[in-house]
Amino acid sequence: MAGDTYVEVGDYAMLYAQESYFPDVLALFTEVERAERPLADDDDWDSGFFGYTSSSGAVLDRLQAQGFTADRALAEFGTAVAAWHDHAPKLDPDVEELVPKIGVAELLRQLGTAVTDPNHWRTLPTFPEFEIVDEMPDPRFFLRVVLDLAGDRHLPVKYNLSRYFEGVERSTAHTDKVRSELLRDMPHSMPMIVLTEGTADARILAAGMTITHPHLVDFLRFMDFSTKAEGGVGALANLVKSLAAAGIPNHVVAIADNDTAAHEGLANLKSAALPANFRVLNYPELPLLKAYPTLGPQSDTPVLMDVNGRAGSLEMYLGEDLLTLGGQQAPIQWMGYSTKQKAYQGELVTGHKKRTQEAFQEKIRVANGPGGIPPGQDWSGITAIIGEILSAFD
Repeated sequence: MAGDTYVEVGDYAMLYAQESYFPDVLALFTEVERAERPLADDDDWDSGFFGYTSSSGAVLDRLQAQGFTADRALAEFGTAVAAWHDHAPKLDPDVEELVPKIGVAELLRQLGTAVTDPNHWRTLPTFPEFEIVDEMPDPRFFLRVVLDLAGDRHLPVKYNLSRYFEGVERSTAHTDKVRSELLRDMPHSMPMIVLTEGTADARILAAGMTITHPHLVDFLRFMDFSTKAEGGVGALANLVKSLAAAGIPNHVVAIADNDTAAHEGLANLKSAALPANFRVLNYPELPLLKAYPTLGPQSDTPVLMDVNGRAGSLEMYLGEDLLTLGGQQAPIQWMGYSTKQKAYQGELVTGHKKRTQEAFQEKIRVANGPGGIPPGQDWSGITAIIGEILSAFD
């Protein structure tokens, strides 16, 4: 017979469900994270485990990718507390309420203590989790609040399904199954779609994400132009307009180079009235690019300049290790002038763009090796881009 299920964040158990489970919460895990421990010899029921185990950081990033941001979660928490107060039973209109109106700040304090103190059950009053979650539109908002209060990205997060799935049921790929079911009906459970300027950018970012954010592989989808769709910033703008007009429910992030041409090409789109589930971005500013060698007609000697916003093509985000040759950074060559942006367009000197892309493939291969990311590899640029995408709906 099916029994209770619950989520564990560190030592704190939450989101209990009797003879059921929360499919949208289970969909935050993947089959790679399936975990099973058989019963001990003494047949102690609690010694066994079947469910899924991830980390707080991975689940936080997945929630962020689905639009469950910290601000939204806190807002929904406050709304749920107010609704709970309104619906709480009263002894009599003229006397004190049966359930005291505990404020949001105090409830968050209690919850934070419960999450971070393994002995919370000894010192805290009963926290009204069931009442608050019942007033929320989605239990993932409550999970987001708890993970933010925990403040530790390495904390284990488990979905304990031991008493629900038994025997042959455990062979089913449950996370894949619930995601497929939810994708039909729930936009927040759909992967975020990331649009880039072309095939190379999409493939590079998707490959880089497997190193810096492997836990997001099933949650971010990079549009691949391998079907010979037109590339470039103009095509990107047209694709955004087409998808917006089609009314697709996914969160969509269009992201382009951090250079003069891309800023000019996306200017009109950024000011256009797009659906709330669309965002248009450029790659973020990078510290490496604040003082970078450049070549112009005024001098044969490289001049250090801040090239953010004027020469930040994707190759500039593939790592300082790939941009350095013989101890010197491959310089930026200033090209045509944009009267709209009042700035020159900068590009890596001839040959370095292709060389950097090819070197990145080898960098991926090495990082995927048995030793993991070796010392000296710089992944700060890819990390910054994925971070920019994740924060697009903050």
